[in-house]
Amino acid sequence: MAPKLIAASLLLSLLSSVSAQAPAAVPTSSVPNATECELRNWDLGDRKDPNEPPKPWPVSGQQVYLADEQNFCIVLPDPNNEYIKYFWYNQGKKPTIVEGEGYVHAFCVGNYTTPGASPMPAGAITAAHVENHLNNPVGKRYIQITGRMDCDKLNINCIGSAPGAYDDGGQYDDVPYRKCGKEPYSGHDHSKHPDLVHYVEQAGNGIFCMRICDGGNQLEDPCNVKNDTAGCFHTMNMTDRDGFSYFDAATGFVRNSTPTLNNPTATTTTASSTSASGTGSAAASPTGTGNNNGAQGSSGGVVRVVAGGMALATALLAGLLTVM
Repeated sequence: MAPKLIAASLLLSLLSSVSAQAPAAVPTSSVPNATECELRNWDLGDRKDPNEPPKPWPVSGQQVYLADEQNFCIVLPDPNNEYIKYFWYNQGKKPTIVEGEGYVHAFCVGNYTTPGASPMPAGAITAAHVENHLNNPVGKRYIQITGRMDCDKLNINCIGSAPGAYDDGGQYDDVPYRKCGKEPYSGHDHSKHPDLVHYVEQAGNGIFCMRICDGGNQLEDPCNVKNDTAGCFHTMNMTDRDGFSYFDAATGFVRNSTPTLNNPTATTTTASSTSASGTGSAAASPTGTGNNNGAQGSSGGVVRVVAGGMALATALLAGLLTVM
């Protein structure tokens, strides 16, 4: 073989190797910038979200649900989100709840999964207590769950930076993009809660809490989103205790149950979703693959191509072929 042909063959091999080994893209965050949001008093005006997914909202894979202590769905950091994978899992680290803000996926226990959600890993929920205030004769209506989670089984970091600190906790909610919401296309499953409006969820240090409510989401509302760093004990009057229970505030009915919490058998179609940043399929567990749904849940949205080695090899090959 002629020397030039040998060189060309070697460069083609190099090009193929670089293409296979070099990272194709580095995800960048596309959630609203906190500094700008504060300067604008948490209102972005008429700005359009560049990663807004098509309706209907809430998007598949980001819908919560709550029936009782053994049938519910909450959102957690999405293990298949490219941003989460690149900056945490691929570096041997686990994201905290607050680091997962903007990149969520729904996980369910019981016999129902919301659209696009995944089964909760077995043993991940170690305590759960539900209070039903939907039948209250007066006051605003809501249903809430509080409990404990095994963060190792969820493959997330729940260790506070100081003893008893809640500063590594975070909040997930359906605040719109205009108001600097990080999960604006998440929400509750309207087929199960057709008359409710908002949800808010907090977690950290091995505990979690969530409410689904009618009415608003301001300080006076059950789904208040203003105390996002205060934690479950403050915002939802959580009592940290063992076991699994259900309480109906209107009737006084109380049930204590055996914590089976089996992985659910899906009664909805588990669907992949297409967003501005790509597609994905539902996860089997937080250590497996997840669902890239919605602009914020799959954000990573905008990517930067990092392929210097490939460009160099291509240029060398082009130059060599020119003189052959």
